[in-house]
Amino acid sequence: MFLHVVRGDPKFLPAVHDLYEKARPEENHFLCYVKGPAPDGVPSGFKIVRNDSDILAEYRKREDWRGVICSGLLDEVVCLAKVIPPSLPLAWIVWGMEIYNKSFEYHKDLFLPDTKRLSGGFLKNYLRPLIWFARDLRRGRRTILERIDFCVCPFREEFEFIKSRSLSDRIQYLKGWVCARDITHYLSPRPSKGGVDIQVGNSATFENNHTEIFQMLSEMDLDGRNIIVPLSYGDPQCRESVLASGRKFLGDRFHPLLDFMPIDEYNSIIDSCSTVVFNHNRQQGMGNILSAVARGAQVHLRETPIYHGLRRIGLDIRKVSDLKSNDVNQVKESPRLNTRSIFEAEFSLSKRIEDTEAMLAGLRPS
Repeated sequence: MFLHVVRGDPKFLPAVHDLYEKARPEENHFLCYVKGPAPDGVPSGFKIVRNDSDILAEYRKREDWRGVICSGLLDEVVCLAKVIPPSLPLAWIVWGMEIYNKSFEYHKDLFLPDTKRLSGGFLKNYLRPLIWFARDLRRGRRTILERIDFCVCPFREEFEFIKSRSLSDRIQYLKGWVCARDITHYLSPRPSKGGVDIQVGNSATFENNHTEIFQMLSEMDLDGRNIIVPLSYGDPQCRESVLASGRKFLGDRFHPLLDFMPIDEYNSIIDSCSTVVFNHNRQQGMGNILSAVARGAQVHLRETPIYHGLRRIGLDIRKVSDLKSNDVNQVKESPRLNTRSIFEAEFSLSKRIEDTEAMLAGLRPS
C-alpha cells in the first residue's frame, strides 16, 4: 500500500486519485492536506488531514507501507520525515509553488524588474522571503529535503535544476506526473477561428511577469492583433496591476478575461490566439503550455527547465526573447505530424499511467 499526502487543491484531487488508481488499483491510501475548512470538490477517496497529528495517526494505522508520496507539499510533511524508517522510500511529486514560491533561493528570481516593483517592492520581495528562510529553519525544511529519496516530475531538467540548489546528491529522479489528464484531445488541424491574436500569461499572478511582455508588444507592429490576457483567477492585487499596465502599454488592443465563463466560450477566445507567451521564471501552467502547442499556436517561454525539456523531446518552443513582430503577424499552420506523434508518445493518458506504474515500481530504498 502506498501512502499519498496531497495538497488540498480541488482542481487536481480527482485526477490525482484517478492516476494512481489506474496505475495500481486499490493499492493507494489518499490524504488531502488542508488548513481550515475542507474545500468543495474533495473526492470521497481522500481523508482530510490538517496537522502533524492527523498525518501521523494515518501513517501509524499500517505497517505495510511500500512508499510515502508527498504531492505538492514539503514543510507540511516534515513530521513524516522524522519518523519513517530509512527502509521506507519517500517520494516528492513537484507541483511548483511548494518550492519556488516559498523558498528564498527560488523566490528571489521569480519576478522581473518592473514586475518586482509592482508586486510589492522591498517588503514582499526581500523581507518576506527572508522571513520564509527563518521559518524554513524553524520548521525543518532541510529535514524533509534531506530525507527525500526520489524527486518526481515530468522532465529531468527540472529535477537537475532543483537538485543543484536544494537536494542532496543521493536523491534520485523518477519521471512522473501530477495527475491523470490526457491532453492529446487538444490536437486539432488549426486554431478553431483561424486565430491571429496573442495570449499573454495564464492567470492573475505576478509570476507571469505580464508588464515586461506588454512593454515589448507595445514597441512592435501588431497589425491589428488583440492581446488576450486571462485574469479570471489569481491575486486581486496582481489583477489590478496588470489591468493598469495593460491599458497603459496596449490601449484598445488589451483584452483581459476577468470573469469565469463556460469552458466552450473560454476555449473559443483562447483559440483565437496564434501566438502564446508565458513569461514565467519557473515551471507553471504546464497544461496551458501543452494545450497551446497542441492546437498549433507558436509558444514562447523563458529559458526555464521546462523550456529545455520540451525542446529536448522535439517540440517547437521559442524563447520569449525571440518574440518579433514578424512572428506574431504569421498564423501558424496546422501542427506538424511529429508534434502529434510527440504528444501521443509523451502526454497521452496511457503514457501517464505507464510512467506512474514505473515510478511506483521504482520506489525502493536508496
